[in-house]
Amino acid sequence: MTAQPPETPDHLERLGDCYEWALTWLLAHQNISDAKLVHGRPTLTREPFCQFGHAWIELNEYVLDHDKCVPKKLYYEVGKIDASHSIVYDQHTAFALAARNMHYGPWEGVDAPVKIKRAKRVKR
Repeated sequence: MTAQPPETPDHLERLGDCYEWALTWLLAHQNISDAKLVHGRPTLTREPFCQFGHAWIELNEYVLDHDKCVPKKLYYEVGKIDASHSIVYDQHTAFALAARNMHYGPWEGVDAPVKIKRAKRVKR
C-alpha cells in the first residue's frame, strides 16, 4: 500500500484557471465528440508535494492541459493521478453541470465548492 500525498495546504492558492480553460476549450471544440472533461487530483512534483484539484481535457489517449499535449499514460504517471478518483464528463454532462451550478467547476467530489444557499423570497 502506497502512502497518500498530503492534502492541499490552506495557504496554497485553491483555484487557478484550469477549470475555466478546460470548459472553454470543450465549448470551442464541440465538434470533437470524443473529447472529455476531467476533474482530478494530481500531486505536485515540487514542494509541498501535495494533491490539488485540477481540470484537463482527454482526447483518445492524450491529455490536453493548457498549452501541453501529453500521452495520457505519461500524464497520469508524472502527476501520480489515481484514475479511480478522477471524474470524467462527456460534453453534454459538463455543459449541463456548468449551467446548473453557474461556474466552471469543480462541481462534485472533494474539490467542489460549498453550495450557495439562496435567500428565500419574501412574501409581501
